[in-house]
Amino acid sequence: MEDDFRDELDLATVAIGNPSHRFSRPLKIEQAGDSSDGVDSISSLPDDILHRILSFFPTNFAIRTSVLSKRWGHVWIHFVNSWIEFAISHNAEKLSLDFRDARVRDYKFPGFFYTNSSVKQLLISSGPAELIPSCTVSWTSLNLTLHNYDSVKYLDLSKSLYLRRLDIICCNTVREPMKIVAPHIHYLRLRGQCTLLDVSSLTEADVDSSDNYLFLSFSYYKSDSLMLVMVQAMLEKLQNVEKLTLGVDFLRLHGVPLPKLKVKTLTLETMIMRPVVLGIARLVQNSPQVKKITIYTTQFSTVLDKCDSFLELQNLNPNQGWRSIDVVFPTSWDSKVPEPELMVSFIELLLANTITLETLVVRLGSYTDDYRSRFEEQFQIALTLSHNNEVSIVLK
Repeated sequence: MEDDFRDELDLATVAIGNPSHRFSRPLKIEQAGDSSDGVDSISSLPDDILHRILSFFPTNFAIRTSVLSKRWGHVWIHFVNSWIEFAISHNAEKLSLDFRDARVRDYKFPGFFYTNSSVKQLLISSGPAELIPSCTVSWTSLNLTLHNYDSVKYLDLSKSLYLRRLDIICCNTVREPMKIVAPHIHYLRLRGQCTLLDVSSLTEADVDSSDNYLFLSFSYYKSDSLMLVMVQAMLEKLQNVEKLTLGVDFLRLHGVPLPKLKVKTLTLETMIMRPVVLGIARLVQNSPQVKKITIYTTQFSTVLDKCDSFLELQNLNPNQGWRSIDVVFPTSWDSKVPEPELMVSFIELLLANTITLETLVVRLGSYTDDYRSRFEEQFQIALTLSHNNEVSIVLK
């Protein structure tokens, strides 16, 4: 049994909530009154004793004692710290922190939380608004998942001198993108709304916001829409990376001024639709050093045919958008991949906008024999395009 317990220590879960099994009836909090000599005898007790007293109460009750006075304001923090310390002391690699009380928003993670080198995967539900370590961070790789993290504002990893890889998934309804400072990372995988302030050492990035299904409606219908601004700012920070993967939400680049990218290997996860084709063409034009492009055709897309209204909000000319592209490209697509003829037109568009391209890979996935036989008819056209442009075209 002891061995089974040790085996489970690599995954530690801490829940800060209301364990109802401790009490059969609700507890009532009353303001601590003064004693006959005018001294609050309970509040004057040492922390160790207060911790012992609060250990008999549900966690959310202990947190609520913070309203009694400044003396009680941070007594409850001891319990959270002790749980985290227990997990870290047993070299937990996966740590899940579930904060369920609004009062923990001011909670600051202890120093030993950042100085441990065992944690590789961290999941935080709700909780503190900031992750700003005041000490040197020992993490070398971090997979960070934020659930229901409406309050998150800032992630500062400037003291994470050894952190090289950062994976972030924001599954939330946040109204303000999280700001990230991570000057030492070399690889970034990002799903969700974030603002990159400093990623100066980055060489490879994989970014998309389509995992956040509320993102589209928020960006389209707010008068101060964030989508174009966020995409432009993101690409500015990613202009020096050599390997770049962009999801479909980052390819709606209608009329947005783009920086010159130094990318050499470009991967695009998209559907071949009119709202994004122009963005892809402009992206390729602004990648003068690109050697290899890989296209993953995706089944699901949040792209809608609302580009004109979105551009008008940004005082941009819709005629500079997808209308300038031949009507061969549809405004929406319901099937898993484009028709063969459509894919060939897309390949032609890419080749017409690149000079240094050496390899073009189109990944179609696995489909019916009928579909593949139809595509084989177009494959010879692709070979001709490859020969004429001195580009190796690979269809998978």
